[in-house]
Amino acid sequence: MLIIVGGIFAAPIQTMAATNINGTPSVASSQSKGDLPSIDQAQSSKSKFASSAKTNDIPQNVTKNENKVSQKASNELGNNEGVRGPSSSIDITISNSKLTTNSIEGGFGTTEFKFDFSVPDSAKSGDTTTISLPDQLDFQRSQKFNIYAPDGKTVVATAVIDKPSKSLVLTYTDYVDSHDSISGHIDMQVTAATSEVNKEETIPAEIKINGHTVTIDSSGIKHRPSRGDTATDFWKYGYVDYDKNEVVYHVNINASMQSVSNVVISDSLVSDGFSYVPGSFSISKGNWERNSENYWTLSNPQDVTNQYNIDINSSNSAYTVKLGNISEGYAIVYRVKSNHPLLNGEQVVNNVNYESNKKVINSYKNTVYYQGASGKANGYNHSLTINKEDESGAPLANAVFSVIRKSTNGVVGTITTGPDGKGTIYGLLKDDYIIRETSAPSGYTLAKDVTVSADSFDSKGATATITDKKAVTTVSGTKTWKDNDDQDGKRPDSIKVNLLANGKVVQSKTVKASDNWKYSFTNLPEFENGKKISYTVTEDQVKDYSTTVNGYNLTNSYTPAKTSVSVTKAWNDNNNQDGSRPNEVKVQLYANGEKSGNEVTLNAANKWTHTWTELAEKSNKKTVQYSVKEVGTVKGYTSSVNGKNGNFTVTNTHTPSTTTVSGTKTWKDNNDQDGKRPDSIKANLLANGKVAQSKTVKASDNWKYSFTNLPEFENGKKISYTVTEDQVKDYSTTVNGYNLTNSYTPAKTSVSVTKAWNDNNNQDGSRPNEVKVQLYANGEKSGNEVTLNAANKWTHTWTELAEKSNKKTVQYSVKEVGTVKGYTSSVNGKNGNFIVTNTHTPSTPNVPTNKTPNKSSRHNNPIKKIVQKIVQLILPQTGSSSETYLIAIGGVLLILLLSVILLKRKKK
Repeated sequence: MLIIVGGIFAAPIQTMAATNINGTPSVASSQSKGDLPSIDQAQSSKSKFASSAKTNDIPQNVTKNENKVSQKASNELGNNEGVRGPSSSIDITISNSKLTTNSIEGGFGTTEFKFDFSVPDSAKSGDTTTISLPDQLDFQRSQKFNIYAPDGKTVVATAVIDKPSKSLVLTYTDYVDSHDSISGHIDMQVTAATSEVNKEETIPAEIKINGHTVTIDSSGIKHRPSRGDTATDFWKYGYVDYDKNEVVYHVNINASMQSVSNVVISDSLVSDGFSYVPGSFSISKGNWERNSENYWTLSNPQDVTNQYNIDINSSNSAYTVKLGNISEGYAIVYRVKSNHPLLNGEQVVNNVNYESNKKVINSYKNTVYYQGASGKANGYNHSLTINKEDESGAPLANAVFSVIRKSTNGVVGTITTGPDGKGTIYGLLKDDYIIRETSAPSGYTLAKDVTVSADSFDSKGATATITDKKAVTTVSGTKTWKDNDDQDGKRPDSIKVNLLANGKVVQSKTVKASDNWKYSFTNLPEFENGKKISYTVTEDQVKDYSTTVNGYNLTNSYTPAKTSVSVTKAWNDNNNQDGSRPNEVKVQLYANGEKSGNEVTLNAANKWTHTWTELAEKSNKKTVQYSVKEVGTVKGYTSSVNGKNGNFTVTNTHTPSTTTVSGTKTWKDNNDQDGKRPDSIKANLLANGKVAQSKTVKASDNWKYSFTNLPEFENGKKISYTVTEDQVKDYSTTVNGYNLTNSYTPAKTSVSVTKAWNDNNNQDGSRPNEVKVQLYANGEKSGNEVTLNAANKWTHTWTELAEKSNKKTVQYSVKEVGTVKGYTSSVNGKNGNFIVTNTHTPSTPNVPTNKTPNKSSRHNNPIKKIVQKIVQLILPQTGSSSETYLIAIGGVLLILLLSVILLKRKKK
């Protein structure tokens, strides 16, 4: 028997379905939106033949075919056996018919006619069957395609859809000549013919087979005029352009015509193997309005594509458009192409987001199904089963596989095998797939990739058997000898290595020097009873040697007599007082005068010490003489090495720099006038603020002191030295550098002197303009001479005079320096106030006797008396004030004037 499944005609904007041989449904859908292209642009059609041959078809096929041809020849051609008659229309028998829905809306709503059919055995190559629709229904486009047998290669019939005549014509090939009892199933998607139906009415659910009416559903199809699009603001739809084999997408934005800020549209292709068609993008803006069928239409569209940057990612699978602030309607149209051959029923999934101010305000997911014009099985209704087994054919559970569609290189799912070693994935397209094992059962290695071709799929799907090999491993190692290069000749020629699996010896191997002391156990099973085997190695005991095992490596040790040498770095630099010690030094070990090993660094981190261990005690049967030397020299240091019994000390010596602090004690106490100066004082030396030394300073040392041989640095930093002294009673101390000054202020006194004139107010005009006086302390001159005159009112006071000297009260006196002609001098003083009086006796004038007074004598006497009176008035008295002296000066001037007048009168 041959079963035919065919006649699947589906628009990608609605729902279609197909039923395979075993009745498993496969569904595909896509939303319908307004502003679609013409129906001719958006329709598709498909048909498939699947066969199930009788068990005796293959061995008896020749006889069966011969009988069929012979019968047809007898019935139709008379005695011309083997010659075919003319082609004719063949009626197919319809059964099990139904509708997917009994109501459709407008010109975009669809329903499916679903029915089984059978082809009469009398059908021959070239015969036809015509299926017609009533006037009220339409196919969605004209189309021609082949219908294939289950092998996917043999053409059973050709199908031609003629949309204007509303007919589908099947023309059979010679396949029907060699097969009997051909039957199958047809699913046909149809839509209302809007030219005939524009109101609510019931359309007959019927078809015509070669002009004979066949009812699919007696209830009919209730048609309702389109209500148009819903009140949405953002949506997307797509359809297949079969002429170019591309998917066309429409993204419609802002149907409400609101003001929206910072709008960003981002789109991504979810399905693998698809990319945008270069140059296919267009952006339009205008006003969204509803058309007569209530679908959204962008009126007065303006192409603004050049105003925007369409940012497409590097893989050409996502784009972003920043529309910015909008208040009009927008539409973005673009195309998507497949990077691989599309299969019938293959879906193209696409997502789009509508953002405003970086917030997603709407999103849309659209799925378009490809329905090519061919008779191959279609849709995501195929399965793939894996049989996982080991090399003995036993099933293996828990093997994990990735199923990769070869044309897109995208992972479509995973399979994990169960206890029976089987695992199945459903919902595959009929295509080539790569089966990749990602996790092998415990104890097995990953299998190589297996490719399942599209031809491997039959009505029951495809099956792949994948065999895993048991995991094997290798154990290898090296024998190492630690015997100082066989110094004592005890090393054997070979050793025996034992391999243990989970603690039990499973193999042994002799290892020799000729093998470079290396061994290997190969092709070992890695697992046992599903658990990893623990491999270890041992060796048979080697005399005089001890064995250690590190992993699979064996070390045999024979220890000749060993010794050790230690070195310590000693520093003789007053604890690095000057900071000149280096951070590290290097030393070298010598064996018998030859360098042994590398230089060793000594520093504070290793406490300036190092020990060389495991040193050969002997070489060539003689004791090795070890020594240590410092590498290079340390600036500012001398080095010496002392050692005994393998312990060496390398001493680096540095003499720290020193300094001296010295100073002088100065006394400011008027030469100890008051006898308060002590016999000694105590000077303190401070180093960085702390008393380091003290010293007694005496007069016998001339009040000088010195601190010598002082360290100049401490911890590499210069020491700050200062001095202080213990307090001295009644004295204050000041420090200037390292010099100390002690001050004491003795009691002070003062002495005043006044010059007095006893000369009848300088009657004779012999008084000098100034005199000088001298102060005496205990009879000795004290200070300089002092001038007394009218300017200082003939007085002076000596202040800040020492009250005592040599602890006794000083006796002060004043003497006039020199003598004043015509004057005698006397000094009187009490309580430090001295008066030096100069005395002069004025001469008595001789008055001539004129017996006969002349003319002028009359005038002389009264003038003379006046002058004398004035002189008496104006001459200053001792102790007079400054105003008196001014008057005296004026009087002198007046006397001189009067004298001139008198002389002139005498001459006359």
